Amino acid sequence: TVALSRHLVPPEQPQPVVAGAGVRFGDVVVNPATREIRFHGVIRQEAGRVQVLIHLWGYRWLEEKAAIISPAYLTDLQKAIALLDWQLWDHLWHGEAGDQEIEVFLEWGEDKIDANDLIQTRYRLGIGDLVFLGSPLFDPLFLARCLRTAVCVALTDRCPLSLLHERVEAKLVRECGQSGYWLNCERLPAVGTQVAIIIRVPNKERDGSGT
Repeated sequence: TVALSRHLVPPEQPQPVVAGAGVRFGDVVVNPATREIRFHGVIRQEAGRVQVLIHLWGYRWLEEKAAIISPAYLTDLQKAIALLDWQLWDHLWHGEAGDQEIEVFLEWGEDKIDANDLIQTRYRLGIGDLVFLGSPLFDPLFLARCLRTAVCVALTDRCPLSLLHERVEAKLVRECGQSGYWLNCERLPAVGTQVAIIIRVPNKERDGSGT
């Protein structure tokens, strides 16, 4: 594996992720017509075990536990999902059921593959197990205080918020009691490959119960 740390400095010229019209939140582009969200990332790890498949800028230490890292802000992905379906986003943010409805794909060159085919699990995982989407409990601390601040760079492991890392990672434990997964090295491209991440949010009628 190769660590591709950005040292909290995003790329000066991020690559375009989609041509044509769309709603843009930073490096995240939303197409309301196709109900697709796109942003770019790079392969950091192609084999072995990871905690999450895709990491967006926010919970900094999880970058070293992800197979794919993106300079896009987690907060921008949150806004993008909420734009397409705010009720679904509310369920996702609170860690409730519903993330199986969202499809996640990776695209590079002429290849496009379901994100679930890039990991080794016995059952299909939802977006909440592929990407840590944040939480109403921890976002005000980690996203508001530790985003691109010189203090967090200087303190690194001595940052007082590091004491909460295990609490955050506890939210990544699935119902089966497992956390993380092995990568499918036969399907992932090489380390350093630029990829587009595509998230497709279904258009469904929702009743008052959110089911």
